[in-house]
Amino acid sequence: MPSMKAYGGFSRKLVLAFDVGTTYSGVAYAILDPGDIPKIQGVTRFPGQENGDFKIPSVLWYTQDGQVRAAGAEARAPKMTLIAEDEDLILVEWFKLHLRPDGMKHDLGLGPNSTLPTGKTIVDVFADFLEYLFRCTRHQRVHFVTEGEASLHYCIDSGLASDAVQAGKSVIVIDAGGGTVDLSTYHFAASTPIAVEEIAPPDCIFEGSTRVNVRAAAFLVEKLKYSKYGNDEDMRTMVDHFDKSVKPTFKDSSERSFIKFGSMRDKDPEVGIRSGQLLLEGQEIASFFEQSVNAIMEAARKQQLNASKPVTLALLVGGFAASPWLFARLKTLMQVLGLELSRPDNHTNKAVAEGAVSYYLGNVVSARVARLTYGVSCLQHYDSDNLEHIARAHKVQKRPSGRTVVPGVFSPILKKGTRVQDQQELSRPYFREATHPSALAQICEVMTCYRGSVRDPRWADEEPDFFTTLCTINADTSHVVKRKQRGTNGVFYQQEFNVVLSCGQTEMKAQIRWVENGVEKRGPAKIVYDHDATAC
Repeated sequence: MPSMKAYGGFSRKLVLAFDVGTTYSGVAYAILDPGDIPKIQGVTRFPGQENGDFKIPSVLWYTQDGQVRAAGAEARAPKMTLIAEDEDLILVEWFKLHLRPDGMKHDLGLGPNSTLPTGKTIVDVFADFLEYLFRCTRHQRVHFVTEGEASLHYCIDSGLASDAVQAGKSVIVIDAGGGTVDLSTYHFAASTPIAVEEIAPPDCIFEGSTRVNVRAAAFLVEKLKYSKYGNDEDMRTMVDHFDKSVKPTFKDSSERSFIKFGSMRDKDPEVGIRSGQLLLEGQEIASFFEQSVNAIMEAARKQQLNASKPVTLALLVGGFAASPWLFARLKTLMQVLGLELSRPDNHTNKAVAEGAVSYYLGNVVSARVARLTYGVSCLQHYDSDNLEHIARAHKVQKRPSGRTVVPGVFSPILKKGTRVQDQQELSRPYFREATHPSALAQICEVMTCYRGSVRDPRWADEEPDFFTTLCTINADTSHVVKRKQRGTNGVFYQQEFNVVLSCGQTEMKAQIRWVENGVEKRGPAKIVYDHDATAC
């Protein structure tokens, strides 16, 4: 296991990391004492859960007016069922799946308790649950890290990646959670000290462990449709027992399993029920996993194909990784791809939270690969001989200078698959004009991500469903030089500057840059993400 460096600060600090999962969530922490080597630990005591478990349920009960009544382990307390009936509460679970970006292919099948309360957006619910975690553990400042990088750091610190931590080796990190499976591929450029580079665009598929539950529930509905035990209450009990007892222990398709749901008196031989237990054949249970297995295999194959260097190792982490059947099935199939699959011996669900703390203490990833193409919509000088321009002649605009321009040209800033070094800056020049200088006092530029398959998309109106808003970049440009000009329509003002993006880290940062009297100057820019992107 690589040794962690002693903390070089001058005062004691507490670092917290939060992993909000589809079904369960966790928190990890490290106390930083000057001169001491940090020790990363998981929070194992939460309100209503005193048994030392690292994870708590990602569940909330809401009142009808949108107030949180209970969350986490307290929301799973037996008494809450009766309280919910008395107070007409609303149960919300699996809410993380609502965070799916627009345009991403999915078939969520979210389940009966995933509907959001009236007046609440997914961002509201996510914030409510984060606030609950914050109250349980306290915090001051939040940084973000991708699940892939957090998992990589966990694998390195836990020794799981010891075979890969060699200069020239590459590895796929597969974080299999409750809702999604995230895949990232890394290359170890150096081993002393460790230096890692991402070598393929990361991927995310909706084939986490909850999908196994969904398929099991659909199977039971069909199997018991003519049985008296096919009612909603018994079905909920069966699916719950399957989730907690059958699914996590299933390991042999030749062995039968039993779902407990009733008493010794409950029986229906025609559907395999006796003594309050439903018999399931091993092949039936295996079939519930198969779609997830196939999707993970296909995603791993794509990672290999898109990687800029050969990959022979894969690391499986996350709550779903604890499934002996999933691990055994993937390990066998991945041999066909030339991949050797490994996983931690225990506590696979700690990877993201503890790895996020490790990331904060000492990030080893120095380069990342763009998962999508990012850019902005801009104007282009109208060319009467250009067929693409002619097709959009009805959209042309006249600028204050008298120029005729056509809007809707997509100008990429960062293309999919591009490798970006840590702290690397990307910039885009802006040329603006207006009839009055006050109109050039601020910028509010919408940044778009392209999710289609065209290598060089040029027009946003050709595939509108594949262009989605990522964020807006707001900046005060009142102090940037404005040059007075005279055009065919009279006096107008010009302004030139660059928007500079730092995209190499997990969080994008922005500035504006301009030249004044031969001297480069910079100013702050604010990035406002999708949910608040209508601010301008």
